[in-house]
Amino acid sequence: MVQKSVKRLGWVALMYAVSILAVHLMGKWLGPELPDPVPDFLFMDFNVPIAVALGGAMCFLAWSRILPPLLMLDAGLLFQVLAGLLLSLSENSIVGHAEDPFPGPTSVSLWLALYVLAVPATLGKTILGALGTAAMVPVGMGVNLLIQGAAAPPLEYWVLRAFSPFLIAIWAILLSRFIYSLGRQVSHERDMGAYELLDVLGRGGMGEVWRARHRMLVREAAVKLIPPQTMAALTDSQITTLTRRFQREAKATAALCSPHTITLYDYGISEDQSLYYVMEKLDGLDLWYLIEEFGPIGGPRTVHYLRQACDSLAEAHAAGIVHRDIKPTNLFTCRLGYNFDFLKVLDFGLVKCALDSATTQLTAQGVTTGTPAYIAPEAGVDSSKVDARSDLYSLGCVAYWLLTGKLVFDEEGAVSTVLAHVNNRPEPPSKRIRADVPPELESIVMRCLEKDPANRPQDALELSGLLAECDAGGTWTPEDARQWWEANLPQHCAVHPAPERLPR
Repeated sequence: MVQKSVKRLGWVALMYAVSILAVHLMGKWLGPELPDPVPDFLFMDFNVPIAVALGGAMCFLAWSRILPPLLMLDAGLLFQVLAGLLLSLSENSIVGHAEDPFPGPTSVSLWLALYVLAVPATLGKTILGALGTAAMVPVGMGVNLLIQGAAAPPLEYWVLRAFSPFLIAIWAILLSRFIYSLGRQVSHERDMGAYELLDVLGRGGMGEVWRARHRMLVREAAVKLIPPQTMAALTDSQITTLTRRFQREAKATAALCSPHTITLYDYGISEDQSLYYVMEKLDGLDLWYLIEEFGPIGGPRTVHYLRQACDSLAEAHAAGIVHRDIKPTNLFTCRLGYNFDFLKVLDFGLVKCALDSATTQLTAQGVTTGTPAYIAPEAGVDSSKVDARSDLYSLGCVAYWLLTGKLVFDEEGAVSTVLAHVNNRPEPPSKRIRADVPPELESIVMRCLEKDPANRPQDALELSGLLAECDAGGTWTPEDARQWWEANLPQHCAVHPAPERLPR
């Protein structure tokens, strides 16, 4: 929509320049001579070259793509108001002296309606541009009266002259909102193929996650997309890098089969270059919200979550894929059928694929990737040294959060947090809370948090084995999970009715 609006802005600017020139020439050839006391130079003669040059310049800027699309649309608002002022100056240099005290509609009204409807924008910018353009009518009248030294017309003349553009501005704003909303809806429906977007589930960084529904299967899904307005604010090189990262995330996720990895249904790039992929919609909450809402959990449930995460990571690591952003918000506990506390690993957006040398170059040298509170020490020093053991360090940070409800290092600022992971030795979980932490589980967590990757578990299967054999203070059974969900999250426990059977 943004890109198409910029193209239409170019056409509108061209139409403005051509129309101004054509009307001026017709007036010169066929129009009557102007009577005294109107000055000979008039604003018409002075404004036409400026108006033609302004329209031509805006047309060139819009079609040449010199400016980013969003900045071009902002410049278009200024062009809209200035073009209205030039029309008003020319028109009112004559009308202010007309004998008829009840003038007809001004050409500014036509210009205002044409621009607002042809180049839809956000509500605030539409209102600003429309009302600003309408206000140019009395401004143009006042400037003419001051320069010509003429007597001001009666108040009724001002009111009638300004009534038309302001009325048109109000209607144009309302119609523009309808066109803008319809365009967004049509764009989304076209871009997402068989999926209909319903509402936004969340926003973060540059992406959005929408609740969606398959048109034929009536199956709900989650659609992750980078919206066009975000793409429009980027340079060509940034768009290229972002597109390759998004493609890499989709391909990496689709290649994994573990039941504890989010399932990908579809992926694509729309006509207007917005990026999206469709994944299963999960019924539950992430581990960050779980601890924030209900407090730290015991050893048995922590082991239950960690082993499921290890199942997903083991497959990814075997395929040469390192997640690099393991954190509580990317670990989602959900109800899957009659299975409660079923963990899913989300968001492979920062994956590093050891099997594809091309994809490893998508992060600029010296740029740290990941979330500072859960980043491995080697990632904070040199991101090229990140491997599967870095994910296990981050998983140890997640275990620390589950057991204590606290971060391993709670420093002020991202840089201080990364430096703490690189240099400082973490305090054992048992010293951060009053509740008992099973010693064997604490030992495994602290081993995951070793600075030297060689001192950590060497792969996710080894970590899962250690967790299976440790004394975590009990076990977390399916019945325990079901009872907890029924007591704390009953809205997620309702059985969904089966779809009607189709006739044979």
